[in-house]
Amino acid sequence: MRKWNLVAIVLIAILPLLAFFPQGNLQFLQVNMLARTLQGKQYVKVNSTLYFDIVKQTMVTHAISPIDQVAINYVNGDMKVYNSKQNTYVSLNNMDLSSKNSFLYNFIYGATGDLGLKQNGYKISETKKDKDGILVTTWVPIEKRSKGILKIILAQEKNLPIYMSFTNEKKFTNLKIYYDNYVKVSSIMLPSTMTEIEFTSKTDSVITQRNFSEFKTNTACDKSYINFTIPSSAKRIETAQKK
Repeated sequence: MRKWNLVAIVLIAILPLLAFFPQGNLQFLQVNMLARTLQGKQYVKVNSTLYFDIVKQTMVTHAISPIDQVAINYVNGDMKVYNSKQNTYVSLNNMDLSSKNSFLYNFIYGATGDLGLKQNGYKISETKKDKDGILVTTWVPIEKRSKGILKIILAQEKNLPIYMSFTNEKKFTNLKIYYDNYVKVSSIMLPSTMTEIEFTSKTDSVITQRNFSEFKTNTACDKSYINFTIPSSAKRIETAQKK
């Protein structure tokens, strides 16, 4: 079983897996998030607040506990994580860290129909409706890949995603995501509960549930975090990063 350090679990909590036009007059969005992650006997609870600048396509995450830190994700894959107690920060770059891959992005930009799959190089191979009227689509890569995702299944009810699964080239479903308890925020519908199950093997899994609450929009948002910048006095910590 893989061992997860605290920073890794915090990053998992704030960056769920997977341009359109912002809906309505939404410019800024703020939401509290409680993320609980369980792997074997390891349990971590993360309280944080997410801030999204719709025009700039940036996301700021203020993790409040168990550690106090601020992460800034940009659309180009840049990410900076600031530790206020030590006045230090790390800087990373990887498209997996792009704000486009955040929980908020596809819902804000009207991509609930495919959760950005088409934009990320997938096409529909099968469409069907079950007896309850739930639309189930199977997505496959447009270009053949030797490794990676073999297929993705997306289930929707009343045009809103309720389930998503990822199957790899070994025909092993290694990730399932459930979307529940939708609420209307401004002109968009957002799930207030997301449950993610990552199967690290046939017997081990990492379960993360995220609960979202206290949604705020535009002028009600805390601009000090929407426009957060790392102090010029902060010391940069060099990290080894896989490319």
